[in-house]
Amino acid sequence: QVSDLVVEARDVVIATHGRAFWVLDNIAPLRQMTAEMLAGTERRAAQLFAPAAAVRRVYSAHLDYYLGAPADSVWLDILGPGGRLVRSLAADGRRPGMHRATWDLRYTGATVFPGIVLEGGDPRRGMWAPPGRYMVRLTARGPTGVVTESCELVVKKDPRLSDVTDADLRAQFALAEQIRDKESAANEAVIQIGALRQQLRTRLGRDTLGMARGMIERIAESGTLLERGIAAVEQEIYQVKNQSPKDKIAFPIRLNDRLTGLRTSLESGDERPTAAQQRIFLELSRELDVQLGRLKRTLGRDLSRLNDALRAAGLAPIVAPGRATVS
Repeated sequence: QVSDLVVEARDVVIATHGRAFWVLDNIAPLRQMTAEMLAGTERRAAQLFAPAAAVRRVYSAHLDYYLGAPADSVWLDILGPGGRLVRSLAADGRRPGMHRATWDLRYTGATVFPGIVLEGGDPRRGMWAPPGRYMVRLTARGPTGVVTESCELVVKKDPRLSDVTDADLRAQFALAEQIRDKESAANEAVIQIGALRQQLRTRLGRDTLGMARGMIERIAESGTLLERGIAAVEQEIYQVKNQSPKDKIAFPIRLNDRLTGLRTSLESGDERPTAAQQRIFLELSRELDVQLGRLKRTLGRDLSRLNDALRAAGLAPIVAPGRATVS
């Protein structure tokens, strides 16, 4: 026996007499389906259903779409104010029929490198999207061409947060985004140093076989100076002794870890950033800028000296991938 049935916003709740409650989550796509879709006779190549409103930290965004024909690739782009790309999701569903992808309401996280071990959290996890209106864009590529569909998605704050405003959450997001960008800058510097070190080992190894001793010594001396310079910067940005998750409790955390920890702390709840969090961010930013400046000067001085020695020996110079920047 079904003793009651209620449609509550996006869900259907069914009560059975003395047995249980049954909940059918998110009926938004059912409200938009057609008889042709149910029968499998829909001729449109793709359709994106308007999603139900998502709620920060409570309801993720369920993105439902229908394919009338097989697709070679399907992806969903989340666009923010001004058409800014927030996140791209590669969708698994490529066969004809109904499919669903889920956006966890987070932006793209920070750049990381293989083997990174941090105490402060996972830098790959992006910031929570602030409340507002977003655009979802479906792109399906198939044998007959590319089909694009778009619709609006509304992200709301948790209605239980009566003392927190949308403006508070936008301020929190703005600071979290700034921190994320600094995390990326720190980790990109470590990546750059690793690439330089790999080239350096090649030049000081097999590339110098059969070379005159004096020339080898000049290259080795210049290489040692460069290695010392980049290692000093790397050790300030990242705890290079961390080899496993257990190591992070034995060695002091460094700049990138402190930045990640600050963002983790900032987003541990829904509220406007505190003055202390803003002050710490400025302090960490200045410390990072000092190290990026050191790296830039090292590349301008020691790398140039090494490359002069390599060219004199008829060897290809070491190329610095990207540039260390000071904001």
